Amino acid sequence: MELRSTAVQCTEWIPDSAMTTKYQYRDPHAAIVRDVVLYPASGDDLKPRICKMTFNEAGANHPRGLYTTAIDLRSTYENQMRLTRFQVLDVENQLDKHTEGEYMFYYNLSPSLPVNAAMALIVGVNPKRPGWRPIWRGDVVVVKTQEWPVPIKMGEGAHMDYVDVPLSVLGSFDRFIRKWYLSEQWGNTLKTEQEWRKYFNPTSKICF
Repeated sequence: MELRSTAVQCTEWIPDSAMTTKYQYRDPHAAIVRDVVLYPASGDDLKPRICKMTFNEAGANHPRGLYTTAIDLRSTYENQMRLTRFQVLDVENQLDKHTEGEYMFYYNLSPSLPVNAAMALIVGVNPKRPGWRPIWRGDVVVVKTQEWPVPIKMGEGAHMDYVDVPLSVLGSFDRFIRKWYLSEQWGNTLKTEQEWRKYFNPTSKICF
């Protein structure tokens, strides 16, 4: 299993009415709704939950947007969208094959947003005194991706497909989050942020 940083977006294929091997594909620029996982920043119930969110072109319009569309987090992070970041997690070799695949953890680094109490609870950190290591700010949202189902022609842009996050994967995320928090990459997040100002959108990996 591995954690790696990159970016994402959406699409799905729809069989034609004849149900033949020929498929029609929807407009990759069109908005869609998918089930995602939400780790709430605050509240009485800090358990992660499945909720529906929209993926569209506006969601991709931020410094980390690489694809045609992305999850729309404008109402989640508001004027702190510029500090939106993500971590990619590849889940493999699971007993429940339905949970395997690529997931993207969207989070924020802005000190103007509250420490994410749900994530802090998982890694054993007091959200009021999180210590010296970086900590997630605002809600954390997890989406599931898969490759665009057909070859992309040159000049069409970069597309990524999104699918519903299965409810059964929730129990598997905790250990990934703990390893992510304790990783050298996460510990160097703030230093890396300074370097990112010089080099736009680099790719990094955490393997375990």
